[in-house]
Amino acid sequence: HDIGKPASTRLRKGRITAYNHDKIGAKLSKDFLEACTDEKDFIEKVSPLVYYHMQILYVLKELPFGDIAGMRRQVSVSDAALLGFCDRLGRTGADIPDEINNTLLFLKKCNERTDYPWLRMT
Repeated sequence: HDIGKPASTRLRKGRITAYNHDKIGAKLSKDFLEACTDEKDFIEKVSPLVYYHMQILYVLKELPFGDIAGMRRQVSVSDAALLGFCDRLGRTGADIPDEINNTLLFLKKCNERTDYPWLRMT
C-alpha cells in the first residue's frame, strides 16, 4: 500500500515527507498488478484501497483531502479502516489503544458499524 513512497518522498523543512504517496501508489499498484495477473476484479479492488488508505488520517485531522463520499463509492469503508489501522500499527512505538480509538472514531465519522473483532482489546 505504500508503493508510492519512493516516488514521493522528499525532505521538506527538515522533515521527510511522502505527500501524495497514496495517489501515486494507486496508479503504481494498478500497473504492477496488471503486469502480474489478469484478474481485473482483484486489481479494481486493490488499487482504490491503496488510494484511500490515508483517509483515516485525513478524516480524523479534518484535512481537506478527506473524502468520505468518494471513498464510499470506491471501497468498503471497513476495509479502508482496517488497512489504515494496520498501517498505523506498523509504526515503531504504536499505541494500540490509541489506534483502536482512532479507528473507532473514523468509523463513527463515516457512519459505519464499529463492532469489528479486530478492534477489540483482548
